[in-house]
Amino acid sequence: MFHRVALFFASLAAALVLAFGLAATGIVPGGPSSVADPVVATAPPQPEPTVQVDTVYLTPPVAPQEVTVTQTAQSNGERDDEHEGRGDD
Repeated sequence: MFHRVALFFASLAAALVLAFGLAATGIVPGGPSSVADPVVATAPPQPEPTVQVDTVYLTPPVAPQEVTVTQTAQSNGERDDEHEGRGDD
């Protein structure tokens, strides 16, 4: 219970410090602004400049080449040079 009361008073003190700081700088919530509103001057619309598009030439893509795949491993998973336990004497 003590912590809740202490937290309440701490938040109240923080709000008062914030309000005092804002009032000291002239920024009061809901009050008149101390800085005059700037007048926005509008200029007549300018015509858009013409855009010239340049042609960019790139190197042609490399033509696809034919790839031949040859299977070098035996299908049963056994290699010719590896024989476990056979002829190791």
